Amino acid sequence: PFPLSLRYPQRLRLGIPALISYLDAHGYDVWVYSNHYYSSEYIRALFRLKHVHVAGLVTGSRPGHGRKAIENEMKNHYHTTLSIDRESLLRVNHLTKAYEEYPLDSGRDDWSAQVIDRVGHFPKEQ
Repeated sequence: PFPLSLRYPQRLRLGIPALISYLDAHGYDVWVYSNHYYSSEYIRALFRLKHVHVAGLVTGSRPGHGRKAIENEMKNHYHTTLSIDRESLLRVNHLTKAYEEYPLDSGRDDWSAQVIDRVGHFPKEQ
């Protein structure tokens, strides 16, 4: 709403707040990656405006943190990770090095519902 729309002109894709809230409510730590040069504080405030909690943010403006270093930290901390982008959902088990890829139809309005439906069928982590 105005005047916040002047400070935060970026729009989140339809369904992103609901998807992140679903994942958070089901025990997932949600990390947001952006290769755009926004500050972490700006992105966190944008999500807070949408009433969405994220565990961490990685943006293009964060110097000194290479992609490999972040991936290694994630592998050591999380045994299974989900990577969600416009066209696919990738589920990786870092202990067995097995992965499953699920295609998504990025043109559909219910894109986030596709992800929620697929994640709902995953077995619960121990």
